[in-house]
Amino acid sequence: REYQPGVGRFTAEDILRGRSTVPNTLNRYGYCWNNPLIFFDLNGQSPKKAKKETDDYDWLNLPAPDTPVENPTVTFCVQAPDPGTRNAISAKGVGHTFLTVDYGNGNVYSFGFYPEKLKDIDIMFQNNVKGMIGDDKRHSYNEYLTYEITQEQADQLLVFAQNYDEKYNVVTNNCTTFAVDALKSIGINVPITEKTWTLPDNIEEIIGFNEFIIRSLGGYDVQGYSPADAAADIAEYKADCDLN
Repeated sequence: REYQPGVGRFTAEDILRGRSTVPNTLNRYGYCWNNPLIFFDLNGQSPKKAKKETDDYDWLNLPAPDTPVENPTVTFCVQAPDPGTRNAISAKGVGHTFLTVDYGNGNVYSFGFYPEKLKDIDIMFQNNVKGMIGDDKRHSYNEYLTYEITQEQADQLLVFAQNYDEKYNVVTNNCTTFAVDALKSIGINVPITEKTWTLPDNIEEIIGFNEFIIRSLGGYDVQGYSPADAAADIAEYKADCDLN
């Protein structure tokens, strides 16, 4: 197909009819879901996310449109920093929350939200920094909830991740916030809530600041989503529902 960059369209129809699960693909003259700054398309069949020199986003591209699926699921995965407690931080870090989308046919995607760079000052002052979606296929977790979804919802989750361009904030928009919002976008409400973070008794030793500095920065009254509370909430939910 010939592409006319002046109008941002191909001059002939796409040979594929698009995916009903991704409405932007139904325009057979369109290019890259009308978002050529982020995606590219070498053959007019399927947009791929553009790469940075240091990143490879091929793992996040949608499966081929004609790929059969079988009982797709999404799993809300949490690695608590101090399993069995609500401590939001430990000597190992703050933990992590991510999603795993399984199409049931061998196509499995695990992804989460990260800061591109996070300095101590960004943590201290809860600064907004540039975020990125990371591949979590090798990431461990110690708590989870799995939901059955449709192919349309699976596609929507990948598109949500591909287009996510929010700033990362260690408190107000972190990995757990992203995972919660992604599932909300397909109508799933995870049984977790924002809470005041529980800090361990040795917090000053862990983060290297004294009590005065932590209090002056509001560190003892931090409220938001966290992997620690997410894991604890899910464990309580599963116990109440006898899902273990």
